[in-house]
Amino acid sequence: MPTIQGHRGCRGLLPENTIPAFIKAIEIGCDYIELDITVSGDNQILVSHDAYPSDEFCSHPAITFGEANEKEFNFYKMSYNQISQFDCGLKPHPRFLKQRTVSSSKPLLKDLVQELNKHSTSIIYNIEIKSEAETDGIFHPSPTQYVELLIDELQELDMVDRCVIQSFDIRPLSIIHKKYPGLKLGYIVGYNDFKHNMALINFSPNFYVAHYSLVDKNLVQQVRQNNMEIFVWTVNRVEEMERMLSLNVDSIITDYPDLLIEKIQDIR
Repeated sequence: MPTIQGHRGCRGLLPENTIPAFIKAIEIGCDYIELDITVSGDNQILVSHDAYPSDEFCSHPAITFGEANEKEFNFYKMSYNQISQFDCGLKPHPRFLKQRTVSSSKPLLKDLVQELNKHSTSIIYNIEIKSEAETDGIFHPSPTQYVELLIDELQELDMVDRCVIQSFDIRPLSIIHKKYPGLKLGYIVGYNDFKHNMALINFSPNFYVAHYSLVDKNLVQQVRQNNMEIFVWTVNRVEEMERMLSLNVDSIITDYPDLLIEKIQDIR
C-alpha cells in the first residue's frame, strides 16, 4: 500500500499549513506531512504556500485587503513579527466547507518542528520550496541563498534525515543534488509527459511527484524504470483514491488523509 501524505497538514479538515493541521495529520496516521515554505524579510523559513496573505482565508485585525491587493503585503519584505499578525485560520475557507476554523498564524519551520516533535519524532516532512525565476529577489531569495537558509535550518533542527525536499523549480533541486547529495529530492510536475519533463532536469531525483491527472499505468512504469518512486498530488476524490491504489503508486498526497486511510482499510 502507498504511504499517505497530509497535504498542507490536512487542508480538508483544518486550515492549511498551520500547526493544528499538522498535529491532526499525525493523529490521523499520516506517514508524511507535506508543507510549503517561503522566506520572511528577516530571512526566516516560513511555512506558507504563498509569499503573501491569501484573501481567501487570511485576515488582519488592522488591515483590510482583498484579492486585488493581497500581493502588496509581501512576506519577503516583512519581519516574522509582522507576518504573525495575520490570522490564516479563523476565516472560513470557501473551497473547503468541512474545514474547521481555528485561529492560527503562519508558523516558522523551526517552531513547527519543535511543536510536532512533542507528537511524533518519526513523521517525515515533505517540504516544498516555493520559487520561480520571475520572482527571485521579489518574493523570495535567489536559489542559492534559499537553499542555504533551508539546509542550515534543517541541520540545526537535526532533521535532515527526516525530510524530502520537493519543488516545481529545478534550480534549487539541482543545487541540493550537487552540494547535499544525501538529501532526498522530489521533482513536482503538473503537465507534459514524462520524457519532456525529465529532459528539463539534469539528474534523476528520488521521487517523481505528478499531478493525479497525469498518472496511469504507463507513467508508473516509466518512473520505476528510471529508478524513482512516484508520488501523486493532490488526490481528494474517493474515485481517484481508488484509481491510485489500483495503480500501486508509492505515495498519495491528499487534503483528506482520513478518507484515504478509510479506503485503504476497506481494501485490506
